Amino acid sequence: MIFKADEPTASIGLQFWNLYTKWNTAIAVNLKPLGLNHTQFVILAATLWCEKEQTSPSQAKISALTSIDKMTLSKALKRLVENKLVVKSKALNDSRSFVLKLSETGKDLTLQAISVVEDIDDKVFGSLGTAKKEKFLSLILEFNRFN
Repeated sequence: MIFKADEPTASIGLQFWNLYTKWNTAIAVNLKPLGLNHTQFVILAATLWCEKEQTSPSQAKISALTSIDKMTLSKALKRLVENKLVVKSKALNDSRSFVLKLSETGKDLTLQAISVVEDIDDKVFGSLGTAKKEKFLSLILEFNRFN
């Protein structure tokens, strides 16, 4: 026996990969006209979320919230700062840490992008119906707690 699954449709890993690829591709295609990639969008949205919750969005906090590794976050953030979408300043309480803030342009673009991404989420996951969508989310949260 080479594979545990009898056929590709019985492979949870392959089916998860297929779903993720379709969802991620739709997001990438629809963010491109806004000049963003998916990672940049996630950083902007997480920064806006922190601002909304009135917590200081540091690079470490964004990394923890999004599971974006520090190197990828740093590279994407550099581009967002260059494009004047994010302002990065030293934290008052720790000179090794940086606080992030969306510029007005960054906030406007983030709000546009959130609308685009949430529409895609609604199309992809809304097809499950409310009860299955809530169950799917609860399963994702459960996996995230253990992994």
